[in-house]
Amino acid sequence: MRRSARAAFGAFISEGQLTQSSIRIQVHAIDHAIRMNQDHLGFLNKRLDRDRALFADLSGLRNPIEVVSDWAKFYRTTQEEYAEEFNRLMGLFADGTRETTAEIQHDLEEAAAVATKALPDSEGSSRTEAA
Repeated sequence: MRRSARAAFGAFISEGQLTQSSIRIQVHAIDHAIRMNQDHLGFLNKRLDRDRALFADLSGLRNPIEVVSDWAKFYRTTQEEYAEEFNRLMGLFADGTRETTAEIQHDLEEAAAVATKALPDSEGSSRTEAA
C-alpha cells in the first residue's frame, strides 16, 4: 500500500469513523426491524380477533347458505387485508433501505473528507499538518 493511501486509511481508522458508522447503521437497522415487527404483530393480533369473531358468528347460524356466505366474505376480506399488509410491509422495508443507503452514503462522504485531509499535498506534508 502506498504511503499516501496508508495515511488516508490510517486517518479514517484513527477518527473511529469506521466503527462508529458500522455501529450506527446496525442500530438503525435493528430499530427499523423492531418497528416493522411491532407493526406486523399488531396486524396479526387484529386478524386473530377477526378469526375468533368469525367462528363466534358462525356458531350462531343455522342456515348453511348463510354459513358459506359469511365464510366466503371472511376469506375475501382476509385475502385483501393480507395483500394490503404485504404491500405496507414492503413499503416500510423500501423506506428503511433508502434511509440506510443514505446513511451509508453520508458516512462514506465524511470518511472521504477525513481521508482526503490526510493525503500529502504537493509539498509532501499532509493537509492536516498544513492546517
